[in-house]
Amino acid sequence: MSNEDGKLIMQLARKKISDQEFLDKYSGDPREEGHVQALLERALQERNADLVEDAVILGFHFGFHAGCARILSQLLLEPWHVKHEDIARALQRLRDPVSVQALYRAALADFDYLSFDENYSLGVKCAWALGKIGTPEALAKLKELAKTDREPVREAALEQLRKANADAD
Repeated sequence: MSNEDGKLIMQLARKKISDQEFLDKYSGDPREEGHVQALLERALQERNADLVEDAVILGFHFGFHAGCARILSQLLLEPWHVKHEDIARALQRLRDPVSVQALYRAALADFDYLSFDENYSLGVKCAWALGKIGTPEALAKLKELAKTDREPVREAALEQLRKANADAD
């Protein structure tokens, strides 16, 4: 991705340019099914935190396609970027069972840059995503998270399990 494309993405994120102006100047088409996925794959391969951020911005703005779930799941566990919470939110939107194990692991992960977070925001977002996925495997992981000593994560897991039980009734 060129520096110019990166600047355009930041302008788009800050609402400094319209979607049409962005699309007219950007070197690709982020609405195409494989575009965001290709950026995410390249970010993982290059361990490029800036590219993760750019791809996530494009994904939230123009949509994540189903093919993104696997690569997002891999990125969710990588320690070299700071977009874990955004990735958990993207996986929640996608609701793809392929992400269950990664969401569970990330809910309990200790990333250095989140060491200040006593609310365990990442873990809570991961619990919400598992609740949205709602498969038996996702519910089993929520039951495991409901036993953690991280109170906010435990409470989020219990809340998601209550919702799943209410929906089943």
